[in-house]
Amino acid sequence: MTQQTNEIRNLEDLYQVYAGPVYGYLLRMSGDSALADDLTAETFYQAILGLDGFAGRSSIKTWLLRIARYLYIRRSQRDRRHTSLEALEDQ
Repeated sequence: MTQQTNEIRNLEDLYQVYAGPVYGYLLRMSGDSALADDLTAETFYQAILGLDGFAGRSSIKTWLLRIARYLYIRRSQRDRRHTSLEALEDQ
């Protein structure tokens, strides 16, 4: 186990240190504070689930931002599909 992994075992500390940067990153990408808040929470949830898979090849911040980016892209794709289906239904 890496030193970084030991450091992130305290989940409250992990959130306290990295929630701001993750939220800011998502806010810049989305321009939507509610979405950024939602995805920040989801990022940390996914990080907790995948904590054992964190190999320490990148910094914790980089790992979290990668998760956040993936979640944002996935949400954007889902929203586009949902919007397209609504447009088809309206026709």
